Amino acid sequence: NNDDGIENFIQNLPKVELHVHLDGSFDSEIIYRHLTETSPDFSCLPVHTVLPWDLNSKFPVRQLVKDSKDVIGFTSLCTCRGKQSLQEMIKCFEIFNPVVRGNLRLIEELSYDFCKRQAEQRVIYTEVRYSPHLLAAGATLSGGEGENGIVVDAVPVIDAVTKGLKKGSEEFEIIINQILCCISFRPDWALDIVELANERRNRYPCAVVGVDIAAGEEHFDSQNHLETHVGHLRAMKKAREYNINITLHAGEVGGGDNVANALRAYGAQRIGHGYQAVTDDLLLRELREKKIHIETCPISSVETGSWKFKSKEVENWTDHPCVIMMEKG
Repeated sequence: NNDDGIENFIQNLPKVELHVHLDGSFDSEIIYRHLTETSPDFSCLPVHTVLPWDLNSKFPVRQLVKDSKDVIGFTSLCTCRGKQSLQEMIKCFEIFNPVVRGNLRLIEELSYDFCKRQAEQRVIYTEVRYSPHLLAAGATLSGGEGENGIVVDAVPVIDAVTKGLKKGSEEFEIIINQILCCISFRPDWALDIVELANERRNRYPCAVVGVDIAAGEEHFDSQNHLETHVGHLRAMKKAREYNINITLHAGEVGGGDNVANALRAYGAQRIGHGYQAVTDDLLLRELREKKIHIETCPISSVETGSWKFKSKEVENWTDHPCVIMMEKG
């Protein structure tokens, strides 16, 4: 079977992965096992969380997990396949992150497990990204911790992740470095991310090699999200002063203008996704001339709704924006 031959060839081919989210790669079975062993009544989960794009929302995390019944149902809650929406994808993170948040031993275990699975897929070099604040004790995606006297400390999280990555990369003989993520809705964390990245940039193995802004593109919109925009722009300016590598999510759920802003205003050297750039030939030429690497994630682009097949009946991947990018050089 020729398809089997191609699949085996790809499986055994040494690979490099530059755009992968650590928390988006967590093993749901490990998380569910931990949840049921340590909090069988699910009381460790929030009754509800507030979604940052709707501050009046009450996303019923605890009830959803209770209703999931078993690990298969829990995994389904944590999986975004078929939803074709970035917001629906972020809701999946709101299901499992409360279990992980602040649990340093579990974070270390999940980071080690990530290395194991990368090695199984023959990924010999990885730059894995995550928000250490979002995994820290007391953190929320929508904010408000300070009102309750909670100080979100990202340092123990980075230490736990690094410990797990070091153990796994050494055992499985792969190389893994880290990218620290700012979160679009949380500009108050952005400068701290840059300072932490600067402190840990030369701590090899598993050093921090760059910063990102993830979980949406609202921060590019200075008209409707001025405070968010200013906070992140200030942080990226500091990153440039420190000569820290910058890769930004842009043109995934926002337009091509966001890709242009990522390049010209924020100083991005790589772009995560960037699909909407294909609507602007001048922008594509600028990307090519500046040798900006585009981190394309085709399956993810479908699941976030960033790109849709022209036909629901036929999945023609040759229509994908990454093909146009390659054709444009």
